[in-house]
Amino acid sequence: MTRRTGSTLPRGHRSFLPRGGRFCAALASVGLLVGGWGLTGCADCSSKAVENDDAFRELAEDAVKIASKLRGLALPEGGVNHKVASKADVVAYIEKRIQDTGAEAIFRDQAHLLEDFGAHPEGVDLSAAFVKAAADQVAGFYDWETKTLYLADWIPSLIQKPIMIHEATHALQDHHFGLARFMEPMIGYGDPQAAVQALIEGDATLVMVDAMAEQTGMGREMVRDQVAGSGEQASAALGDAPPIIGAVLTFPYFTGLSYASALEADGGYPTIDKAYRKLPLSTEQVIHPEKASGDGIDYPRDVTFELPEALAKAGYTWATSDILGEFGVRFIIEQGQEKSVAQAAAAGWDGDRAVLLRHTSGATVSLLASVWDSEAEATEAAKALRGTKLPPVAVVQAGDRVVGLWGQRVANAEAIVGELANVMKLTEVFTYDYYVKASADAAAARKAASTPKTPAVAK
Repeated sequence: MTRRTGSTLPRGHRSFLPRGGRFCAALASVGLLVGGWGLTGCADCSSKAVENDDAFRELAEDAVKIASKLRGLALPEGGVNHKVASKADVVAYIEKRIQDTGAEAIFRDQAHLLEDFGAHPEGVDLSAAFVKAAADQVAGFYDWETKTLYLADWIPSLIQKPIMIHEATHALQDHHFGLARFMEPMIGYGDPQAAVQALIEGDATLVMVDAMAEQTGMGREMVRDQVAGSGEQASAALGDAPPIIGAVLTFPYFTGLSYASALEADGGYPTIDKAYRKLPLSTEQVIHPEKASGDGIDYPRDVTFELPEALAKAGYTWATSDILGEFGVRFIIEQGQEKSVAQAAAAGWDGDRAVLLRHTSGATVSLLASVWDSEAEATEAAKALRGTKLPPVAVVQAGDRVVGLWGQRVANAEAIVGELANVMKLTEVFTYDYYVKASADAAAARKAASTPKTPAVAK
């Protein structure tokens, strides 16, 4: 193989950078395992797609073997199913996942929550924006239900193999670790689900990048660094998509790649295997891999509270809630301030719960109750949260706790959030199973509350 020198990826390969559920886990909430975000920006797309079944079969089988060799995971008996998908097929699959998971309602509520912070354009359909971005950008996906990987039929041959290697890695992950358990939305627990999505996509992107390094003859660290550093460029390539779309679609790939690279550097791919048994618990642990294990491990705290009585009496009811995590809080802050300010302020995150409340008039109020690593970190966070794009009605700090209220103005807001800061409950979380159970319990409670009671029949 001819070795290439220089500091950039070859033309064409440079353009193949992944450009991409609840708030921080749009992919997870819909249950998508996709690759190839950003192909509309391909630098050299003159080469044609594979033109016949035999050529595609050969390409797919070769990609699967490469992924298996690089990742160190054996292929399932009988190999991996693979098919070509048209753009209509891709859109239909995404729309079906949205319908099957109830993600449209999730997107709608999350849009209202973001609007209260000034972090999403008012009235813009988040679900439709997601489908449009996915239709424009997805180049392949793995369907864990049918155990089949798909390649978009309009993708140039130059970049088909990297995409197939990425998707083949998902097939290997599914065979060895079981991905179905991560594919249904955990309503109210989006941040830990986003963290796991970053593990899955970061792992697959790492294998793809290593294959690109091997193919081009460039050093793997050079290729990894270039791809990992291209997140902002990738997000910008989504054009007029709302900022949150670019953020949630790039996070699992780019930040996930950095996370997977850190794990791999600590013991090779077997270290990543271990991460599927001891899963990351927050986007904080993904952003800061040193907080996910060893002496520096930082376990998140789950924040829970009841609807404040004053707001209930004023006509507000609980619409939805979620964990924003370090990633989500950072995103909200950076819509109104410099990214460096947002990153520094969010870095001390230790737990939160964001709640959308809806008034009988249709107006909304959003509460964000959070806890931080220290009182000093909370002070920095409170200052930053007072500078969101739409100013808060009130923000109160109590020690290492910060509570704020955004949206419709309400009477005695300072007193309401001040009391909430003192009564909210904190639970340190040590395993992902905690979130699985909490989400299931919450879902059961919602179902019970919405089920009409059968009147007793007198005998």
